[in-house]
Amino acid sequence: MRAYHGARMRGEQAPPYYEVQALRRDGRAIWLETGARQIRWHGESATQITTHEITDRKRAESELQASEERFRNLIEGSQQGIAIYRRGAPLFVNKAFARIFGYDSPEQVLALSSLQQLVSPHDLDAVIARQSAVGRAGQPPDSQFQLTGVRRDGHQIQVEAFFQVIQWQGMRAIQVAVVDVSDRVRLEDQLRQAQKMEAVGQLAGGVAHDFNNILQI
Repeated sequence: MRAYHGARMRGEQAPPYYEVQALRRDGRAIWLETGARQIRWHGESATQITTHEITDRKRAESELQASEERFRNLIEGSQQGIAIYRRGAPLFVNKAFARIFGYDSPEQVLALSSLQQLVSPHDLDAVIARQSAVGRAGQPPDSQFQLTGVRRDGHQIQVEAFFQVIQWQGMRAIQVAVVDVSDRVRLEDQLRQAQKMEAVGQLAGGVAHDFNNILQI
C-alpha cells in the first residue's frame, strides 16, 4: 500500500496491481496480489482495494526459479559444450560451448543469428534433418552423431553432438551437447594409415619371399 500511495503523492502512475506479503491471524505468511484505485464514495474521494491470494503461485515460481538455477549451475560447470536453441536461434550456451568453437564468451555466440553458422556446409543438410527428426520424435535413438564444426577463425573441428528436446522457459526447445573429438579422430586416422602401411609391408614381404623361392628353383 505504501508503494501505491507514494506513487500517487509523487504524481506518478501507480501500478494497477502489485504483490505484497501479509500475515494471517494465525501468523502464517501469505502472498497477495493487490490492486487499488481512486473512487468516489458517498460523494467523497476514497481508495478501493481488491486482493486475492497468490501464495501457491509464488511458491511454484520460486521452485521453478530454484530448479532453473540448479540446471544453469550444472551445465555452466560441465566440460561438455551445451547450447539451447529454438528455430536455430541460440537461447543459451555455456562457457565450454563457446570455448570449443573459439569464442571468448557465451555472449558472442548468443549474438549469432543461427547456430547453423557453426556447422560445415558439407554437414548442414544432415544436421537440419537430424534436428527435424528430434523435433518430431522427441529423441530418436540415433540422435547422437559426428559432424564437422567451424570455429570462429574458420578452422574446422570434429565434434560429437547429441540432440534432445527440452522445455525452456515454458516452451519447447532443442538442447545440443557437443564434445570436441578432433584429436581422437586424428589419432584414429593415423592408426588406420599405419595399419594400411603395415598391411602393404606384409604383402610386399610375402611377394618378395615368394619371388626369392622362385629364383632359387
